[in-house]
Amino acid sequence: MDQLDSLLTQLGIERDFDLLGHSWGGMLAADYVIQRQPPGLHRLVISSSPPSWKLLEESMLGRLEAFPAEFKEMVLKHEREGTFLSPEYQAAIQVFMNKHMCQTIPWPEELIATFASAAEDPTVSNAMLGSEQFLRTGSLTTWSVIDRLHRITCPTLVTNGTEEAAQDYVIAPFIEKIPNVKWVRFAKSHIAFFEDKEYYFKTIGDFLRVD
Repeated sequence: MDQLDSLLTQLGIERDFDLLGHSWGGMLAADYVIQRQPPGLHRLVISSSPPSWKLLEESMLGRLEAFPAEFKEMVLKHEREGTFLSPEYQAAIQVFMNKHMCQTIPWPEELIATFASAAEDPTVSNAMLGSEQFLRTGSLTTWSVIDRLHRITCPTLVTNGTEEAAQDYVIAPFIEKIPNVKWVRFAKSHIAFFEDKEYYFKTIGDFLRVD
């Protein structure tokens, strides 16, 4: 949050800005607005983000349940045993991600580069989430803003995809508790700005341009 404040100041927009956070960024954005109440913020976009890590983990495990039983058991066995570098586990996670993370195949180069960068130095992601995909152990596992969402008073757009981990019931607290909120659902999974680029950016642009 301090880094975000510094960035806004460096850009000279701290008294006149909109804020969009996607995935983990949406978690940060929601908590930032709740805690800091930035006076220059006009509109907030929370894209494919949970208001509680517990809800997201529950949803991820639910998505895994839809795969064949042997697939699920193999994945969870590797997570329990910490064998994350197993080719079998890595291949299985890619299958899961192709359905629930990004359905644009092959993945865009920018997305591949992002994952490669995180893998090169996983210190921060491991501390926040752990090495696992489903049985998370990091510091964010107890994170939630559900009981504080009423403090987000600016116009807010919440988006998600029909086949991603941030399912409708996961983001429901945003819709129920933020006073001035709009909800848009996209047709595919977690990264709509790659999967349905034109509609995604039109949706965001239309929301930000409203007087």
